[in-house]
Amino acid sequence: MENENKWRFPTSTEGEKGLDTTDMELFKKDPDGALAREICQNSIDAHDSSTDKPSYVEFQTFEMETKDIPGYADLKQQLKACYDFKKDDEKEGEQLRKMWSTITQSRIKCLRISDYNTTGLNGVERDDTSSPFYKLTKGSGSSNKNSGNGGSKGIGKFAAFVPSKVHTIFYSTRSNEGYKGYIGISKFRSVPVGKNPLMLTTGTGYYSSDDSLRPIRSPFHIDTGFDRGENSGTDIFVIGFDDTGDWQNKIIFKILDSFMVAILKNGFKAKVDDIEVSERTVKDIIFNSEVLKNRTEAEIRGVKAQYNLLTNAKHHTTIVVGKDSKVEVFVNDYSRDNEMDASKRIEWIRYPYMKIFSYRKRLVTPYSALCIIEDNELNAKLRKIENPEHTEWQNERLRDLSDEDKIITKELRKDLENQVYNYIKEVTQKNISKKVDAQGAGEFLPSFETNGDNEQDIKIPDDQVEILPIQRVKTKPLPAKNTNDEQTHDAFSKASEGDESEGAINQGENKGKKVDANTEHNGSNGSQNNPIGDGNKKAVKTVSLGGITFDYLYSKKTEKHIIHFESTVDEDDVELKVLSVDEGNNTEEINITHAQINGVDCDVKEGKIQIMKLEKGKSYNIAFVCSDDGLMSIEVDLYAYRK
Repeated sequence: MENENKWRFPTSTEGEKGLDTTDMELFKKDPDGALAREICQNSIDAHDSSTDKPSYVEFQTFEMETKDIPGYADLKQQLKACYDFKKDDEKEGEQLRKMWSTITQSRIKCLRISDYNTTGLNGVERDDTSSPFYKLTKGSGSSNKNSGNGGSKGIGKFAAFVPSKVHTIFYSTRSNEGYKGYIGISKFRSVPVGKNPLMLTTGTGYYSSDDSLRPIRSPFHIDTGFDRGENSGTDIFVIGFDDTGDWQNKIIFKILDSFMVAILKNGFKAKVDDIEVSERTVKDIIFNSEVLKNRTEAEIRGVKAQYNLLTNAKHHTTIVVGKDSKVEVFVNDYSRDNEMDASKRIEWIRYPYMKIFSYRKRLVTPYSALCIIEDNELNAKLRKIENPEHTEWQNERLRDLSDEDKIITKELRKDLENQVYNYIKEVTQKNISKKVDAQGAGEFLPSFETNGDNEQDIKIPDDQVEILPIQRVKTKPLPAKNTNDEQTHDAFSKASEGDESEGAINQGENKGKKVDANTEHNGSNGSQNNPIGDGNKKAVKTVSLGGITFDYLYSKKTEKHIIHFESTVDEDDVELKVLSVDEGNNTEEINITHAQINGVDCDVKEGKIQIMKLEKGKSYNIAFVCSDDGLMSIEVDLYAYRK
């Protein structure tokens, strides 16, 4: 065995490996954000319990002479072999040229990432395939983290390679057991070795102490301005760091978005070049600095909402999921005057206080909510169904669990979501005390237990009806139907395909343009006033009844949805369709199961309300039942079919 500190690229006959592995591709969409998330998660997981100080992470750039990269000559030679082997390749050729250009420059930009108050990478001093050091540097898709840790898939380590222009990093550590060591790793591509065409490098190289790829057991010095001293922790050096773009602010945003709870609840801190992100500075960063200037409005609202929820929540409770899994829920509701501050989302956080994802639950009251799952059985079960990036709970991963675990996990998740949603709905709606009677619609709240034979309006005293605020919606066009069809066809199925909905609204705000009344459409070609016939089939004109304004209400007492409008035309054979509208103005058809018009039962076909006749100047109050519970943002499509 050769004992010398140098680069070694193991060989194999198992086949050729390309430059970008699937593991690295996962993090290319947002390399800076992915780096911040994975690094901070690992540092929080590795917190040293022997200290009462929180985990602390530094992101610091520096420059160095390229020739001073450990083993530079060998590294350069190996990259040249990759370049010569695939320089004409359509996919990899240009990327290899850029890597070659970077490694041959006189100076190179690097990023040092250091954590403190952590255990460091135990196992650096011994040959132990179960140790944290081995798992991080040589393990493939494996991790030794327990249920209380943020990550457990063993894939997040690849995030550090993506922002390196030469796919090369060095790991250096001082463990809390007092051992020191480092190793370099390069993620290149396979190249032939020797005369055997089947013998290729594996694509991965190690700057190591011997042919067994052991780490070099001494301190690592590459950043001349840095000395870890006797502090335990880990340093990652990204060689050829891609510092283009707004990288500092991207990292800071991701830290705020993913670890706000860890910052404010556990005191986690980070420093990105000269900007400190901590409980002391976070408010100023969010509300006064330029750090978030390039983020979307929704992203900024989300970060601000998390801060406001954790520092000044109007509603807070602790629920128990399953036997004893505690979950904290924070909610803020907003008036119409300040609804732009509402994220209208639920942030799902799990111990060690890392955000997994956010989800929008449609409610009439603008709100922001945050859910924190502590270190418990629920946390452990949900962790098992997370994707490798830890940004989703995926039910398809249940197949990897035992039958018993599948049942328990599904039941726990359902219990969690139901309790959280119900609490948010309860606290956001109980403060809505204003009662609204839109053009008399409050009087027309029929009970579906009646037989529908009474043509008189069913009156309910106003003090027995609680109506939530009005949302106004308008109609949009629809293709024609064919009169010779024996069954009712879904004439709406292609109505809005590829287009933004013109009547879309968002929490009571009419975002759409007014549609001209009585717009006629004939068949699929959309021509007007041109009947279409094919053999014995006779087409009808589909007329969009535009220019009608609808009032939409929801009665909490009767749990009925109410649509009120006044007809501007006389029509026979009319159909009404209701769609829910999400925050992005995307629509989804609501499946109506039962409806009444002015207190009289009417036909419902394929989830759409059939109106036999409209009379100009007459008011209509349509009450319906559907699978969606509570007031929501909706769009109404109203059409007449004319021969």
